[in-house]
Amino acid sequence: MIRAAIFFALCLQISIEVQSKIASADEPTKDLLNAVQGSWQRTFKRGDSTIRVIKKIDENWETVSYMIGDDVVQSHRVEFDVRSTPLGNVFSSQRKEFLAGPNAGKKTSETGSYLFKLEGNQWYEVHRMMPGDQGEPWINVYTRSDSIGRSDQDSPK
Repeated sequence: MIRAAIFFALCLQISIEVQSKIASADEPTKDLLNAVQGSWQRTFKRGDSTIRVIKKIDENWETVSYMIGDDVVQSHRVEFDVRSTPLGNVFSSQRKEFLAGPNAGKKTSETGSYLFKLEGNQWYEVHRMMPGDQGEPWINVYTRSDSIGRSDQDSPK
């Protein structure tokens, strides 16, 4: 009888701790927000063009610019928050505004979320893996700009 009571008490304590951790995951994580600050970039090929994608994080704003050579072909900005959850780190955005390209000036109430991981100077984005997402998942990998010899002046303002 005493063993059963001790076992029940331990299970109850574990349950309370797990619920507490899940509940606290509903609040933005300041350490995670600090870790993503700065400039990040990746490149990919489209046809004969090499496209450089520059992601700038400043507080709770992300600006993403797509460049061919020195020309910005598209750019947008979103307000975001980051959270550490039982699924992993989640980046959630809202209030999208197009700054350059064919939709420049357009603002949307579009929201979105994706899983991400920071490891060293790499930022791994895993899209279409959130509950309710549809379509084939994909991964983008960014590198901190200063870690590859680029400064903030290389990024569009």
